[in-house]
Amino acid sequence: MMQINYPMSYIVEHQQEQLANKEERAISSLEAKLDKVSDIIEHLDVEIFQDESGDNQSHSTRNEKVTQNHGGMLKEKLRHENKIKKSDQLVQAECMEKSSFRERRLQLPVPTPGPKRIIAFHATISQDIKAYITKGQKIIFDTVNLNIGGCFEKTTGVFTAPINGLYLFSVSIESYASNNKAFLACNGAALSQIALYPSTLDSYRYDQASTTATVQLKVGDRIWIEHSSNNHFTTYVGDMQSSFTGALISQV
Repeated sequence: MMQINYPMSYIVEHQQEQLANKEERAISSLEAKLDKVSDIIEHLDVEIFQDESGDNQSHSTRNEKVTQNHGGMLKEKLRHENKIKKSDQLVQAECMEKSSFRERRLQLPVPTPGPKRIIAFHATISQDIKAYITKGQKIIFDTVNLNIGGCFEKTTGVFTAPINGLYLFSVSIESYASNNKAFLACNGAALSQIALYPSTLDSYRYDQASTTATVQLKVGDRIWIEHSSNNHFTTYVGDMQSSFTGALISQV
């Protein structure tokens, strides 16, 4: 199995997502602490209001109570101010941490796309192949119409992958007067098969079939078309009616 090297854009996106999640957790924690401080302030305001507005106490009684509780209320007020001060400090620290998150995220390296590699070929059979073809023999597409990257060898009919990537291959073959089978091979293993069964009941004794496959290849992997019928006299039609093509879709 080939080890996948993740693109730089995927790594950066993953790092940014982790920073964003950490930032959201910090903000949620800050909101919870601010809600707690608000509850404390509201509770103190209610107690002070109740102390100052008792309906069943005389003015002198209220003054006396205020005098008696003045020390306690002063201490409570100081504690309340200290809590607010600590909350302000906490808010400031959280804001600084949030700003630091954003700065680090902005400092992450932004990948710059490199030059796109283009690999593509197209080849055909120029003249009919009329011969006793051995099972397992490669079919040769001798006329090369396109060979960007120079990865297709017309004398052997083999394409060799120059880089790791996803590739698309397609082959179309026409046969005359004989049943034939062939398959798209990767390093000798069949990927997909073609079956040809020309009619023997009329004068038109041709049959054409095709197959297409998307394949993940690594450097050095080889692709070709292989004859897979039992040995017998075979005719593969040329005149550009049988073709083999492939291209790199994406690097991986």
